[in-house]
Amino acid sequence: MNADQQIRRRLEGFLPLAAVLLILTSGCSDDRKRENAWTKGTPAKEFKIANQEEVLLQGSIQQLHRIAGGMRLANHLNGQFPAKLHDREIITMPEDLLSPTDIVANTPGLPLGFGAWPVDRQWQWAFDNCSYDYFPGQKEADGANILLYEKPKPNKKELPVYFIDGKVKLATATQLTNLLQKQKTTGKLTDADRKPLADAPPSIK
Repeated sequence: MNADQQIRRRLEGFLPLAAVLLILTSGCSDDRKRENAWTKGTPAKEFKIANQEEVLLQGSIQQLHRIAGGMRLANHLNGQFPAKLHDREIITMPEDLLSPTDIVANTPGLPLGFGAWPVDRQWQWAFDNCSYDYFPGQKEADGANILLYEKPKPNKKELPVYFIDGKVKLATATQLTNLLQKQKTTGKLTDADRKPLADAPPSIK
C-alpha cells in the first residue's frame, strides 16, 4: 500500500461516519427534525453541525488512542515513557498526527502531493504541524495525569484529553490550561481535578 492509499484509508475512517449522520438527519421529516432539536435544546438548523463535530471529535479520540498505544508499548519495553513524541514510538502513520478537525478546517490541511513525499519528509512535516501535544515524564501509577491532548485553536470548542489510565475527557481551552499548570506545578492530578470535564462522545458504530 503506497502512502497516498494510506492517507485515503485514514481519512475514510471518519468521513463516512459524517455522511451516515447527514443521511439519517436529512431523511427525517422537517417536523421530526424540529421535534428532536427542540427536545435537545438545539435549533433545528444547527442539528447537523452538532453531529459533524461529534464525528470529528470521535476521530481525534481514536487517533489519540493509537498514538498512546505506541507510547505505552515504549513504556513497557523501556520501563518509562519516551522523552518526546517520535515516529519509532508512535507506530502510526504521519497523518495520524493531524486531528480530523484540523484537516477539515484546513488548519493545516495535508499539502498537495503529501503521499508522494519521502517518508522522512512526511514525518518531519507531521511533527512540525502536529495537532497533539505530549506531557513527558509520567508514570503508570499516576492514572489521573495527562499524557496526551489536542492542542487548542480558536475553532475548537472542546479538546480531547487522554489520561494515563486510558480515560479520555473533553476540556475547554481554559480547563486544559489549568490542568496542565497544576500538573506541572504539583506533578499530580486527581479524579476530582478532571471531574468537571465533559465525557467523550459515545463510539459511533
